[in-house]
Amino acid sequence: MASAKEHVEEIRRMKFSIGGETNPLTEDLHQAVKNLSAELYAKDVHVLMELIQNAEDNEYPEGVDPTLEFVITSKDITNTGAPATLLVFNNERGFSPKNVESICSVGRSTKKGLRKRGYIGEKGIGFKSVFLITSQPYIFSNGYKIRFNEKPCQQCNVGYIVPEWVEEDPTLFDIQSVYGLSTALPTTTLVLPLKSEKVKPVKDQLSTIHPEVLLFLSKIKRLSVREDNDDPRLNTVSAISISSEKNFVTLKSMDAEENVFSILKFIQYLGAHYIPSTDFVNQIKQGKWVRTSQGYMTPNNSVLSSNEWKAASQISKIPFIDKDYYGEEILSFKKELERLGVIVNFDESCYQLVSDNLKSSSSLTSLSSEAMLLLLRCIKKLRSSDKLVQAVKNKKCVKTNLGFRRPSECFLVTSEAKWGCLLHVFGSFPILDANFYGHSIFSMDKELKKIGVMVDFEDAAKEFTSIFKQQASASSIRKENVFSFLECYRKLKKKFPEELKKCIREEKWLKTKLGDYKRPNECLLFCSDWNAFLKRDDGPFIDEQFYGSRIKSYREELNHLGVITGINKGCQVIASYLNSQSNFEKINRLYNYLSEFKWEPADDDDDKKIWLPRGADNGEWVSPQDCVLHDKNNLFGGLLYVLDKYKYERKILGFFADIFNVKFHPSVDDYCNLWKKWEASGNQITHSECCAFWEFVVKNWNLKTEETFNQSFSKLPVSSSSSDGIFLSDKRDVFIGDDLFLTDLFQSCSRPTFVWYPQPSSKTLTRTKLVDIFNKLGVRTISESAQKTLSDVDQLKLAPISSKEKFRKKGLVKLILGFLADPNLNLETERRHEAVSRMLGLEAFETADPMIVKYSLSLSCGDVVTVEDKRMIRWDKQNSKLFVQKREEGGCQKSRIEHADHFGEVIAEGMLWENEEVMPQLSELIRLGYLVEFDEEAIDFLMKKKNLQIFVDDRQYLCSIFSS
Repeated sequence: MASAKEHVEEIRRMKFSIGGETNPLTEDLHQAVKNLSAELYAKDVHVLMELIQNAEDNEYPEGVDPTLEFVITSKDITNTGAPATLLVFNNERGFSPKNVESICSVGRSTKKGLRKRGYIGEKGIGFKSVFLITSQPYIFSNGYKIRFNEKPCQQCNVGYIVPEWVEEDPTLFDIQSVYGLSTALPTTTLVLPLKSEKVKPVKDQLSTIHPEVLLFLSKIKRLSVREDNDDPRLNTVSAISISSEKNFVTLKSMDAEENVFSILKFIQYLGAHYIPSTDFVNQIKQGKWVRTSQGYMTPNNSVLSSNEWKAASQISKIPFIDKDYYGEEILSFKKELERLGVIVNFDESCYQLVSDNLKSSSSLTSLSSEAMLLLLRCIKKLRSSDKLVQAVKNKKCVKTNLGFRRPSECFLVTSEAKWGCLLHVFGSFPILDANFYGHSIFSMDKELKKIGVMVDFEDAAKEFTSIFKQQASASSIRKENVFSFLECYRKLKKKFPEELKKCIREEKWLKTKLGDYKRPNECLLFCSDWNAFLKRDDGPFIDEQFYGSRIKSYREELNHLGVITGINKGCQVIASYLNSQSNFEKINRLYNYLSEFKWEPADDDDDKKIWLPRGADNGEWVSPQDCVLHDKNNLFGGLLYVLDKYKYERKILGFFADIFNVKFHPSVDDYCNLWKKWEASGNQITHSECCAFWEFVVKNWNLKTEETFNQSFSKLPVSSSSSDGIFLSDKRDVFIGDDLFLTDLFQSCSRPTFVWYPQPSSKTLTRTKLVDIFNKLGVRTISESAQKTLSDVDQLKLAPISSKEKFRKKGLVKLILGFLADPNLNLETERRHEAVSRMLGLEAFETADPMIVKYSLSLSCGDVVTVEDKRMIRWDKQNSKLFVQKREEGGCQKSRIEHADHFGEVIAEGMLWENEEVMPQLSELIRLGYLVEFDEEAIDFLMKKKNLQIFVDDRQYLCSIFSS
């Protein structure tokens, strides 16, 4: 790194072309310096203040108290012939190479931008202002020893900024001898040999430096001025040595008052003599030297107190100038204080000051009217009022009819606000005291709303709603409250916000004759019209004994709120009250009223009940679904409540049917449930009960009920010869006795049972109708259910007989052919002839013993019941044989008919085994033919009566058989 001297030589060579190549910019520098010279001498610059400012702008090492010292001496230490030399000593960091290069330039400074950081120097001139008092300034700093000359340099023709290295005149020793040999030299020293004409002005300036200058400096802590002459008597400069830590503190505590007045008098003097004071004022107005109630402040943050600041002082810590300290004299300098920036008059610009110095929120309680109005004006005028709002919104600062309250608890009610009556209902709402604040408070509604005061109907309604709910829940709404509210409701023409409407209609606040409080739509207002139906204590009528007759004057308002005032509108309320009653007379009146006015319950009303009295004040409420109006056969006493057995009038019974859907008579489902109950009981039922039941079934049988009955009946009634009662048995094991022969056989055993029929039969309950219903309910006939089995015939006891004797008779064949030719059977000729041929081809045998036939029934439990009977005839289809029991000639008629019956059955079964359904018809014909021994004339007559005939083919076939 180059030494200081080498650096200076480089600047001279490179910038000013001294001892090197010519710099093409040298001529431009020369012209710039000439411009600097013209600018310099055109300004009225206070050189000493400029030097003080430069020292203020400098940077200082840490731990050092910045110090500036002026020493003027008559010694010519520069050997320039100067009559006096000014030396300036500063303990700053010292000149750096960049500082040196900057000072050797025009319009360049390393201190640019410092104004923004708080510096106040005249930067356009800077160090070069010293040329006003010296032709050759010297700088000694950090090894640099250089001087400048206002005359142009002979080598480059440029003045002011060309550095020259200094070896002597002065030397550092020369400087030390002036400063004092006992103390080391500060880092930087300026040596300024004064121009002769500037000696006195400089001395005068030095003498006029006052200690107050430190008020306006933030860095310099020590400042001294002295004159150094061999003969002290020649000294004309007043010596000064001040320190901000000692002298100035003392000054502030002892005689700052005098200095303030000196400043004010000086400004007053300047003004009186029309001397510009702007620069001076600007230099001192930023310092905190004005004593106020809040400590030392700058003038523009200080306030001169007057009566118009009284309200502000209540809410804000205003920095009033301390009159106790300065005395009343300070008031005579109102104009000068205002010139310095002191706030004298209260105007709109002061609202921010009030806000900035606002007292703590704990102090903002019980405010005077003036203070509150001022605070509201501040909120109105300031762009941001959050600080003010937050400070007072939770403090008891607002005067109301109930004392001072928090803003959020208060209401602003103007004379035009009709809704104000709402706030008087309970007398517990704090309303702003207009007498206290005056009429102007009403113009501050927006600002009051900001701090939380409720100013709108909606706000008041919301708070009223909350209080109303509290009062209602505690059942503490007195009649006075009710009348006050109803009067307000009338005044507001029933126009309430929805939330309040909802509250009034849903809360229980009206006292009724029942002794409790109810919602409006749960109450009735009694009038003379009600006397025809109900008494006052028959329902939730508003308690006139509590409210007095005055309550009726609010009939319209109560009706609008939901109270039932019309006699024809109270059904729903009366009905809701019904189930809580137990007195039959009262209940009967209620039913009568509901019936009269055609009450219709809601579709989803599951709480519909009917009272069954058990005396005057006892009974029970039952479901309509469990009731029936009439039960003429007295079947349902244990299953349904039969209402015509109680004391209700026919009109009320009709009401039950119309409104509660009570059945006039038991339904199909009811009968099914009754039957199930009987089935489950296992007990017998009486003959009358069974008749009444099945008469209902017969009467109500149709396609729709068939399925219901079928699913409901698992057991059916059966006859019993051993008991007067009727048993119910599994319908799978009950049979219809369609075949008396089989019926007689199976009735001899205990297991199979046959369905019951009324004895004797009635017109409404015939055997035919019951058989049809039993069939459809799944009951089988005995004839289709019994399985027949024939026992084997003892072949050793058989004797062949002639078929012509038994069945090869022309009358028999003709009768069979006529039956088979019926078009309904749809049997072709060949099949008819084939069937007859099977019979004619039989071998006939006769036996002395009867043949055994067995009939069996399979039951649901898996058991099989078997009975036996004797048969006289049997057709063995597999072997084409016919076995006939020998019948004694001249036997009884019973035997003859029995033989005819067996013969007809066997021949019909053998002929029509593929057409089982028509076997009985053919069997009957053959039985009749047998009894007349198949006489042809008798057979012809029988066929005509039965509308039977044989066709040509059958006739020919018949002739072919009996040709002989």
